[in-house]
Amino acid sequence: MRNYIIAFGFIFNLCFAQNSVKIVSWNVLNLGFYTSNEKIDFIVSYIKDADIVVLQEIKSNKYGTEDFKKLFSKLNQSEKSWEYTLSGATSGPGHEQYAYIWKKNKIKLKEAAWLDQTIEKEIDREPYLARFEYNNKNFTLANFHAVPQKKAPWEEIKQLPQLHKAYLADNLILCGDFNLTYKDRAYAELYKNGYEASLKNQKTTIKGEEKNGERLANDFDNFYFEKAFFNIQSSGAIDFTPKFNSLKEARLMSDHLPIYLVLKF
Repeated sequence: MRNYIIAFGFIFNLCFAQNSVKIVSWNVLNLGFYTSNEKIDFIVSYIKDADIVVLQEIKSNKYGTEDFKKLFSKLNQSEKSWEYTLSGATSGPGHEQYAYIWKKNKIKLKEAAWLDQTIEKEIDREPYLARFEYNNKNFTLANFHAVPQKKAPWEEIKQLPQLHKAYLADNLILCGDFNLTYKDRAYAELYKNGYEASLKNQKTTIKGEEKNGERLANDFDNFYFEKAFFNIQSSGAIDFTPKFNSLKEARLMSDHLPIYLVLKF
């Protein structure tokens, strides 16, 4: 499995074989909170070459919904080939909406996506699950945004193995912003159940200020997949910070980098 960081842009269609599914996951930083058209255009430019897009941190109000639909409309302008599902508000404190967007001419949503109730009471923002099909191959994504560091995300991470047990018949990939490095011992039981982090030693959050040439801070965003079921062709983070004059400008787009995973079938 290869792991990359890309400075600007990524041309999936030229780099990867046809029998693959390209997933992009991104914490888009309070979409719906004074979101500019520039930010919407920017997000679209980084997700348009994916097959499935997984978004976190959409505001759970009419502004979040409106700006997400504006983003979707912009994405769908050219080919008219996309579909989406938006979760509605998660149930606990710090609630938000999750979203999936996919290319309908390649990917099929098997049934309505759902906010999980298995660990709903143990965490603030319960995962949003969706079952997809590609070329008669089925897989399930769990979109998740853990609480911030000051609220002990490790306690939420310890609950994730319950998802594995609840959906044993599914080929499951956990994706999103975990607010915790994959090296933390909170993942021990998840790893014992046969999961692996796709991004390793890859920082995905953006510093407030550049220090000693370093622009990135933490390795919080990731994909955790069942090793027995998936062939991972590549994964990585897409570093857009060199496009801006300062990190302050870059963070107006998001304080997280988009990450990607390419499943080989």
